[in-house]
Amino acid sequence: MSRYNHIAEGLPDFLVVGAEQAGGQWIKNFLEEHPDVYLPSRNLGYFVYSERDNGYHPNQKEDGIVRDLGDYKFTYSHAQPNHLRGEYAPIYMYDWMSAIRNIKQAYGANYRMVKIIIALRNPVHRALAHYQDQVEQGIEDLPLSEALYPDTIITRLNNYDSDFFDYLGFSFYADAITAYRNTFENVHFFWYDEMIEDEERVFRSLCQFLRLDSEAIQLRKRISQSMATEVKPNPFTSFFGNRPKPLFDGVWIKEKNIPSISEEFSHKLYGTFIEDVERVKHTLLKNVDHWKGPYLS
Repeated sequence: MSRYNHIAEGLPDFLVVGAEQAGGQWIKNFLEEHPDVYLPSRNLGYFVYSERDNGYHPNQKEDGIVRDLGDYKFTYSHAQPNHLRGEYAPIYMYDWMSAIRNIKQAYGANYRMVKIIIALRNPVHRALAHYQDQVEQGIEDLPLSEALYPDTIITRLNNYDSDFFDYLGFSFYADAITAYRNTFENVHFFWYDEMIEDEERVFRSLCQFLRLDSEAIQLRKRISQSMATEVKPNPFTSFFGNRPKPLFDGVWIKEKNIPSISEEFSHKLYGTFIEDVERVKHTLLKNVDHWKGPYLS
């Protein structure tokens, strides 16, 4: 049984706010199998989309996104009283200003008690995985170098296309990290590399943060077996190294239709995030120098 007191009637007790393609879906998959946790079957993003016209998909206003607080609370009506309620919505990391503002409004005086979970990943690796996920879903049809070009991203955003075309924007972490730490009492960080190295330890840490029974770790084996039944090669060896990566976000980065990435383009990508990486390093007192790629001194 969860030992967590609900913060507000009909609202989640914790939020996995991202980052997109940084392991948040992996966290969600584990928690969905925990007997004391309730998560909606789809990403809602209410605290951002409640004040917007369009959601995940380009130029679609009737996208099924929940924008009414009553409808959002109804989503959690299926949870049992002893369930810890949560939501996974990586848009909350990207548009952190809207998310935090609307969380405050919905929770009132208790907003600081919402538990925040943030998963972080090398920003270049994250952007590449994000792009490939969009390709896999049939949403993205531009070549990688064009899709990640800043002018292309700006044009798409100005045309009210989905935020999820902002492959670079989702990889800037520092401002969101500072804002969430300054706003909420309990913010817990997970690192994609550490999930790869020791997922059991990471899951136990997650359970401890949420005050859940970590002996449900046996569920991990069932999920791992169902999600990673075979090892597939990683095409981005120049970025990720030669060791194949396990499946965290539900989609392997597959070799077909992956354009080659020049050394010049690699330097541009890493250079884009170098200042933000330094800020993350100093804010969290975490050595993330390996995120600097060719700029590692």
